[in-house]
Amino acid sequence: EEACRKAGIEKIYKKSEIAFSYGEVPREETTAVDWTMNSFNSYAMEFYSRYSNINVVYMSPELSVEEIGKIEGFGVEKGAVVYGKIRAMAIRGSILAGRDKIKNEEGDSFEVKSSKEYGTELYFDKPLVADISKLKKAGVKEIRFDFTDETGAESEKIIADVLGGRAKINMYNYKKGVL
Repeated sequence: EEACRKAGIEKIYKKSEIAFSYGEVPREETTAVDWTMNSFNSYAMEFYSRYSNINVVYMSPELSVEEIGKIEGFGVEKGAVVYGKIRAMAIRGSILAGRDKIKNEEGDSFEVKSSKEYGTELYFDKPLVADISKLKKAGVKEIRFDFTDETGAESEKIIADVLGGRAKINMYNYKKGVL
């Protein structure tokens, strides 16, 4: 949080302000919907527009920038994660206990993290680093940095590099989409 404030970022969400499940959408303090809630199309945006407390819906990183640009907002702003280790899977239980990395058949590497909420979470080992200018051209009005295990100093450098256009871009699916 301090790194964001130092960088002049004014809007910093508390976890309670972002809906990660449908039961959280009607809460009064919820103002944003996370990308994990299948924000893939204009139908989702129209649904969320029915809630006066929802101001922004974060687009799924599984969409390409072109696909994001085609989504109608219905009065709700589109947001995008511009930096973060993307969670690929949450597993109830600790089936991967003792392992810190795994690799799938396609050669993608994942970090294995223990979680009180789920038991085990898998994160892509390389963070998403998005091209902000392309996302803005696609109608994204709000950007978000998702830090998981970065130190304050690392967070400050990442924010400065991403906002300053000096970060190595790793668009994952924002580049081509998967749908």
